[in-house]
Amino acid sequence: MNRLILITALIISSYSAFSFEIKFIGACSETPLLSEKVNFVQGMNVGDESLKVLDLHHISYQGTSAGLNQVFDTPVGLDSMEVISDNEMMAYGWCFDIDGKIPEVFADKVPVKASTKVITWFYGYAHFLNGKWISQCEKSYLRHSAQFCP
Repeated sequence: MNRLILITALIISSYSAFSFEIKFIGACSETPLLSEKVNFVQGMNVGDESLKVLDLHHISYQGTSAGLNQVFDTPVGLDSMEVISDNEMMAYGWCFDIDGKIPEVFADKVPVKASTKVITWFYGYAHFLNGKWISQCEKSYLRHSAQFCP
């Protein structure tokens, strides 16, 4: 019984030794607008931990732990649309990835694992062309749109 308690204690203490980074990247540069190291605790999810970092730094935002609509005064609604032509547009908003992989679920549904290294929120876009959405969560700093990056 004592061995079981000791093993459990070692496992729990080893989780607290892990940390990961949460960073936010804006529309125009790969350089993070904010970056914070977070100590891992079992039961975390991407959404809650991301909001904690924003609150810690007194960064205003619109959204919930499920997802972000606005951070760092980024445009929302019609102001976040870039119309290229009658058949093409880009719709901008906030996306996230975990260690470079974009999950297809809301942020509050994604658990943080002890192996997680970095959660990156980035201002991205979905591309609409000829009546179809052809991509989503493309990094906007790679496009460097004049609408958002004067």
